Amino acid sequence: MRRSIFEDALAAVKPGRPIKVSTYVFAGRGTDPDAVHALLAEHARDRGWVVHRARFTDEPTDGPLPARPQFNLACRHAGSGFVDGVLAIDRGAMPTTDEAYEAYLRWLHRHYAFIAFLQPAIGGTPWTDR
Repeated sequence: MRRSIFEDALAAVKPGRPIKVSTYVFAGRGTDPDAVHALLAEHARDRGWVVHRARFTDEPTDGPLPARPQFNLACRHAGSGFVDGVLAIDRGAMPTTDEAYEAYLRWLHRHYAFIAFLQPAIGGTPWTDR
């Protein structure tokens, strides 16, 4: 589902216009958010994407489910057209329940936006698609 939403959002971008993304980090204990944002920005640039100056970071909180207010803001940022998508490390950074994650994906799809993960390709450098 995420992949088809990603492809639909990219197809909606005018030819010749760069893809714009914001980075999102769920910074668990021991995570250096600045380093992770830098890694995500490098990955985006290697793909030819433009990284928006706004970046979003959530940290774990006490409670039954981890709150991710900055993830919500990142999605609203994308859905409002400031960027085309949100780039994160992996599914672990997303809302914990599949239902919540799917709701975000469907909302972004209606706004021609996407969520992408850092996915090194096999072959070439670890940060470029080959």
